[in-house]
Amino acid sequence: MRPGPKRSLLLAALTLLVPCLALAQQPPVGRGGQGGRGGGRGRGGAAVQRDTARQAPTGTGVIAGRVLAADTGRPIKRARVIVSGGGRPHAATTDEQGRYKITGLAPARYNITATKTGFVDGTFGQRRALRAGTPIDLADAQQIADADLKLSRGGVITGHVLDEDGEPLAHAVVTVLRGQYVRGEKQLAAAGVDQTDDRGQFRIFGLPPGEYAVSAAAGGLERLITQVTQLLAPGAAPEQGAETTGYAPTYYPGVTASTDASRVNLAAAQEVGGIDFQILVVPLATVRGMVTGGPAVVMLMADTGVVGAAGGGGRGGGGRGGLAGALGGGGLGAVGNAIGGMLAGGQNLRATTQADGTFSISNVVPGKYTIVARTDGGPNGDARTAIQSLVVTGQEVMVALTPTAGADVSGTITLEAGSTPVPRNFAGFRINAVPLDAAAAVGRAARPAEVTAAGQFSMSGMFAGRYLLRGVAPRGWTLKSVYADGRDVTDQPIEIKGDSVTGINVIFTDRISSLSGAVRDARGTPFEGVTVIAFPTDDRLWLPQSRQIVTARTDKTGAYRFAAIPPGDYLVIAVDDVEQGEWFDPAFLEQIKDGATKVSVGEGEQRTEDLKAPKS
Repeated sequence: MRPGPKRSLLLAALTLLVPCLALAQQPPVGRGGQGGRGGGRGRGGAAVQRDTARQAPTGTGVIAGRVLAADTGRPIKRARVIVSGGGRPHAATTDEQGRYKITGLAPARYNITATKTGFVDGTFGQRRALRAGTPIDLADAQQIADADLKLSRGGVITGHVLDEDGEPLAHAVVTVLRGQYVRGEKQLAAAGVDQTDDRGQFRIFGLPPGEYAVSAAAGGLERLITQVTQLLAPGAAPEQGAETTGYAPTYYPGVTASTDASRVNLAAAQEVGGIDFQILVVPLATVRGMVTGGPAVVMLMADTGVVGAAGGGGRGGGGRGGLAGALGGGGLGAVGNAIGGMLAGGQNLRATTQADGTFSISNVVPGKYTIVARTDGGPNGDARTAIQSLVVTGQEVMVALTPTAGADVSGTITLEAGSTPVPRNFAGFRINAVPLDAAAAVGRAARPAEVTAAGQFSMSGMFAGRYLLRGVAPRGWTLKSVYADGRDVTDQPIEIKGDSVTGINVIFTDRISSLSGAVRDARGTPFEGVTVIAFPTDDRLWLPQSRQIVTARTDKTGAYRFAAIPPGDYLVIAVDDVEQGEWFDPAFLEQIKDGATKVSVGEGEQRTEDLKAPKS
């Protein structure tokens, strides 16, 4: 089934639209290169395409190799190879023999990924799909000729979407979703998307093996593009006539909650068909309300529990599945999660208030929502935001919203210096509040607070919720502790209830602890490319985003290193097979703790501990 011109145009439009939204919403904070992950289409002809990235550090290093099919060993031509590290990513396209070559590389640590339509994205040194790869440390003028990558053929999920009468439903957006760890917690993420044809058929390919849920939403990609645009675009939302019933986002085999959805188990390169289900008709409601404090934009965002797109290696599948990959990177935060909800069929609607402050949003399907009202504050005022959760059951809902400017969090930095010179005017230090709640994430993006020459910092516009306070320090310094009202909150969230929080003390030290060693088997053979996990012996610290849970990959000599690790008592283990982010899951840590080695790391200590190789 080939996409028609209109469908291809819509897919392309949405793929281009979302990165633009990301640029519009994000502060100018540097982020790791994740480009080129979406469709994974090969480009150009048979000749090897050399990198032409500008403004990147240059050198005389070379990385070359081949891209091969994992099942047959045959070369894959026109695969896209991305080498990231040392500046902007470098890219090449493989030739007829699957060869690629990237020159002009500066000394740095590089990660190598390859993509090709119909295959699962692969990373150099990766042992399984969706697992971490092994970076390459390239020395000055070094030439590496054997950085080969093997790509596995992607699986396929196909089926039909039917209306309430059992007739084929054309132009339904179908999304496959898989579980992945996001901020230490497992959530559903969009892994591939398609639009049904006139037979109601969909086919999503390029999928890695795993367990998937499948959702469908009526309205087509036009509706999805309109919702994405309305989410952030200025101006009034288009008027819609109120309806009493409508199609609800539906999960296979015909349920409205993702928790009730049947899972589709997909093996490597397998095609699973017969995923046929009817989309449900439900009563529609109207959400009305009043916003005080001036003209406001009101957004109603579905809480589907689905994040922007599947992450890790091999993200998002090829072809139509690549659309999800385009949506997932770039750190969209709350907006990215809203887009993820749209891909799962969740509604994200928008309205502007009338002169009297009232608003009305019609045709809302039952479900859980977050409603956000934002005022611009006028020419001399500050923007204000109100956030509230609500449940829609099919009956009219009334809500009152009073936007506020949010709370301020302020404090000082203390430096505990030994032999390291104290940076002048606290240059290079930053303080950041990491939101742990969805509402808090809407209120504040990840904007580190600048530190004044006197060592003071302040963050504004923070809404009610739980936050972790974290610090960024220049070379030679590390975060030691954080105190609020004399209480150690280094590894515990602070809760903001609306009032400003003052008197925070963030302490940095130059006594940096490290842990390193090697992973070897009983014969002393080094183990390359395994994951070393260090986690605290105290299971109360087995928390999402815990700074005491750290990982590293072993190099060719089996060596690993945690260059800066908080002092404390740890369990350390080398594992051969772990999903990205799974190490934050307490259930996983409970499974591996008995095989781990207990290690104590003192403040400023450079600890060495060799580990046993994982059992095969």
